[in-house]
Amino acid sequence: MFYLLCLCLILAVMFIVFMLTALTSLPALRVLLAYRHLVRAGTAANFLFIIRALPLVLGIVASLGLALPAFWEFEPSATHEMPGPVLLLLAGLGVLMIVGMFWRISRSVWVTLSLQRMWLKNASPLAENFKGIPVFCVKDSASLVAVAGIFVPRIFLSQDVADVLNTEELNAALAHELAHVSTKDNLRQFVLKMMPRPQFLPFLSDIDSLWSSTSELAADERAIVKGTSPLDLSSALIKVGRLSFQRGSTLLAASHLVDGCSSATHVRAGHLRHLLEHGVSPEQANPTRRWTRGWTACAAVVLLLYLLALWTLLPEVHDALEFIVR
Repeated sequence: MFYLLCLCLILAVMFIVFMLTALTSLPALRVLLAYRHLVRAGTAANFLFIIRALPLVLGIVASLGLALPAFWEFEPSATHEMPGPVLLLLAGLGVLMIVGMFWRISRSVWVTLSLQRMWLKNASPLAENFKGIPVFCVKDSASLVAVAGIFVPRIFLSQDVADVLNTEELNAALAHELAHVSTKDNLRQFVLKMMPRPQFLPFLSDIDSLWSSTSELAADERAIVKGTSPLDLSSALIKVGRLSFQRGSTLLAASHLVDGCSSATHVRAGHLRHLLEHGVSPEQANPTRRWTRGWTACAAVVLLLYLLALWTLLPEVHDALEFIVR
């Protein structure tokens, strides 16, 4: 009974913390939507990713970092307490959340690897890699320009795209995909795809869609900072967008030059025109390194505070767990 009660509490705490954090993140999302035009696309994409990933991170920390040690320390191993109906319901919801996550992870990996294998069967490598990333030309009629893979990225483009773009436009399109690689956007996209998406919280899917479009704007900015002409990138975007579009599954962990939405293409074209007129500085287009250092420092401080306060907090946490059991 001790282990069953422990498992139910961990699952229940994870679900409760996830839901509460997801609901409380709504005001932050609305503020970001209202003022996103005041910040660079890369900064907005980072904020959106944090807002989306934070509920699950806090749920795991609260359940495994607080609930588990509190229960293990203060609950008698010979306890005969039975999980009540409310606790069982919350634990069941936690199980559904975890099972759904693992299902999306397995599906995303399978779809991504399957599509890459299909592309590679009908592809021939270009003469040279593009700045260290292998590029494959796929004999396919789709307007394919995408970087797939997380740890071993590959850039794929269709023969139609290779035929319609001139050398400068092709290099601009590849530079855009390379910008996704530099910030590990496919990894972040994979994390977002595995996140729970309760049907009664549709705004979570809105965050995913907004992150996807914002990350494309950020990749445009980074490509331009690296020397890509906004005119060449805009021309490539429009030419590829005019081709017949064929998109893989929404579970695919890959970043495309175009996403099949004409309104999104127009937004990016307008953004590129703005960048052509006003320019973009390297510091503004590459906030990821600063964010990485800042969040690493914050994580170290939080971990230190957690270790210092853990044994002080555990009695209060155990009291809260008793309330859930009852």
